[in-house]
Amino acid sequence: KHGKFTQYYQSGIIHSEMYYDSGKIDGIVKRYHKDGKLKAEAPYKKGCECLGLKEYILNGNPRPHYPEIVIQTEDKLLSTGSYYVRLSLTERVKRAEFYTGYLKDGCVHDGLIAVLSTGKDAGEIGYTIAPGDFVMERINIVVKIETIAGNILIKQKSYNVAVDFPIF
Repeated sequence: KHGKFTQYYQSGIIHSEMYYDSGKIDGIVKRYHKDGKLKAEAPYKKGCECLGLKEYILNGNPRPHYPEIVIQTEDKLLSTGSYYVRLSLTERVKRAEFYTGYLKDGCVHDGLIAVLSTGKDAGEIGYTIAPGDFVMERINIVVKIETIAGNILIKQKSYNVAVDFPIF
């Protein structure tokens, strides 16, 4: 596929339009409600989802808010020598995939590292730390969310991990 691609509802009203470059979606994918009003604008680059999804409710207004990444920690150093960074979202979604790494030009790519999934919209990063050791790093969390409307929303958030397991 190369160039503009348009799909229609059986009624003849436009369902979606997108552009392909050498077989990969590239640019803004537009989806429409059955009444012809704009439903969503989703940016893609070379087939990969990017930051900037805009969804519209039935009256044509932009969706007022989107899920945010929630980061909580659990310290089990004394019992198991483990420290966990738990990831979730502020609201329920169809599905979410968490990664660590940085977006390229605001888009997902194959170099992101998948995070252990602990449910359809949760994940965790675990650290095993020996007595006397410490971990200090900045992690960038990327989440690929399938919204209730079926679009892909990309969010990211950085977090500083600083854990010290002292020797007693």
